[in-house]
Amino acid sequence: MKWPYISKRKDGRWLVDTGTKVTPRRRQICESEDEAKVLRSDWQEEFKRGGSNHTLSPAQRHDALQALSLMEKAKVRETLSEAIHYFLKHRYPQGGDLTVLELTDHFIAHKRAATKTNPETGERMPRYSYPYLQSLHKIDQLGQALANMRLSNLKSSDIEGYLSKLKLGDVSRYQYFQYFKMLFRHAVKHEFMEKHPMAKLQSPALGRRDPKILTVEQAESLLQASYDDHDGAVFIYTVLGLFCGIRPHEITKLKWNDFRNFGWEIRLKAENAKTRDVRVVTLPCNACEMISDFRSNLREKHGSEPDPDSLLVPMTHNLLRKRFRQAFKRAGINVWPHDAARHTFASFFLKATKSMPLLMEQLGHSTPRTSLKHYVNLTDESWIDFFTLAATPKQRDNLKEYVTRCTDPDPIPENQYPPIREADLMRVLLFHDWSILNKTPIPDRRR
Repeated sequence: MKWPYISKRKDGRWLVDTGTKVTPRRRQICESEDEAKVLRSDWQEEFKRGGSNHTLSPAQRHDALQALSLMEKAKVRETLSEAIHYFLKHRYPQGGDLTVLELTDHFIAHKRAATKTNPETGERMPRYSYPYLQSLHKIDQLGQALANMRLSNLKSSDIEGYLSKLKLGDVSRYQYFQYFKMLFRHAVKHEFMEKHPMAKLQSPALGRRDPKILTVEQAESLLQASYDDHDGAVFIYTVLGLFCGIRPHEITKLKWNDFRNFGWEIRLKAENAKTRDVRVVTLPCNACEMISDFRSNLREKHGSEPDPDSLLVPMTHNLLRKRFRQAFKRAGINVWPHDAARHTFASFFLKATKSMPLLMEQLGHSTPRTSLKHYVNLTDESWIDFFTLAATPKQRDNLKEYVTRCTDPDPIPENQYPPIREADLMRVLLFHDWSILNKTPIPDRRR
């Protein structure tokens, strides 16, 4: 029996069948035996030309000719197989053709599950801080707006259209734009998309604005208003932000046992810092004096030292925001500028030390670009006295007396400190480097 096979049916017609030698299997009914033999002969010639695995149905041949015609009109140089390969690569990526909502859910879950090794304990800890994870609501909003749209159909115009509908200022629009770019970089990395849909979009223009800082008078009023607030917890929150540059959410996680070197330094644990890295912050003399006074008040009130494992600011986030808002309004500051305390500290510190590396170390920045972008030299020389020597008249008088002893050009008895240069004095006041005095260090004020 020759192949393809011919057999007579019960109804008198004839069946031509290729069997399983051809994929897909081909069968056709003919009215007579002669017609079946002619069909078998045609199939045999077709298989000889293209092989059994390359046979096409009439509909497939018509579709292929149509595709080639379209490619010819578009002046496409690639072959039909190359065009199909490109189509499959973009239409059905290896990671799967997700919707925008599925992508945003995948991205947020990936960030929440990311961990790193704690340098202190060697244990795994969350890589990203709580404020950063909270900021991902911008990405979640995009997922909700374009929920059912497939990534393969997503265009840059869809993202532009979504951004244009949002009622945002320049800064907020720029932030949303950067977050969306981060989302689609994640999609390309995990092979959900072949190329970045925002690659050709122009980032929103964002003019550089000088950070808003507090004047000496505003800082004095804020300290007084914070000191008078209830149990004084807002006061220590203000001191650490204004004179040490610690971020607000980092202050709320600090405990009394985080003080080091007799209270001259604060060690931020990796899990509490925004950058998830250990950081040591040096306290200037005025901050040490104010925290020492605050601790003495607690000792008198409770009859004992504060519990080392207790928080410096023992209140919820919402209560702290409410009481701090009341404090700065009592100080005559109607609107609190963004990160005003940290900006003020950075500006005075840069003016006093003229050292960007020291500022980066104090603020916890990994690159100078971050420091230069957000913090500039805005203070006057007269402000340095307030921020380095002392904040209250009593503290200022005590420290100025010490300054006079150290800088008096007249001979000084051996039991007193020798005179030092102004630059060296700044090192003492900011970094407590007593070694330059060549004598016994100044007694610790916190004891």
